[in-house]
Amino acid sequence: MNDDPYIYPHTEILKNIFNERNEERFKQIEADYTGFRIRELMDSPIKGAYGFSHLCQLHQYIFQDIFDWAGQIRTINIEKAESVLGGLSVEYSDALAIKTHLDASLKNLNTIN
Repeated sequence: MNDDPYIYPHTEILKNIFNERNEERFKQIEADYTGFRIRELMDSPIKGAYGFSHLCQLHQYIFQDIFDWAGQIRTINIEKAESVLGGLSVEYSDALAIKTHLDASLKNLNTIN
């Protein structure tokens, strides 16, 4: 049994506002809605200091149509197969260290002109 609170039981599909459990349809929905929201952000950016809370705002904005938990820190470690990586997952931060890792990465990025 899978006890991941972010996916539907016996699937690899993220729980979503549409309650879509068909993987191909969900991928299309996710691509359509996130693409739309990213285009909106390109025209009307969310102003901020690109710190932790600002990135949470961006995440919430991009995924607001798809996930109830958009913009929130996840509570468990995850892997997600990415088609552009041949089904492999990117390496995600440990759930308990997300803010620490993100703060360190942003500090490094902010040193770049």
